[in-house]
Amino acid sequence: YEGALAVDPAHSDSRVRLAALALRSGRPAEALTHVEPLLPSTVRDPDAYLLAGLAYQRLGRRGEAREALERALALVEGYADAHLALGILEF
Repeated sequence: YEGALAVDPAHSDSRVRLAALALRSGRPAEALTHVEPLLPSTVRDPDAYLLAGLAYQRLGRRGEAREALERALALVEGYADAHLALGILEF
């Protein structure tokens, strides 16, 4: 994925996948470096908002997490992962 970003820094699929890998590896701040640049332009990618929400949540940034997760749900109402993450955040 990093090779794809070297060619096209705006390649959203690579950024989303790298963010997911960083989150799975316990690096939420790194995940945000991959996904945050997409958020203003990724109005159709609920995965970008989900990953941002999860990263914000792990960094203790609850307000930003809620906002990102709600945007994911606005794009895909039945997005189970976003519902689950929002439920955990609210718990």
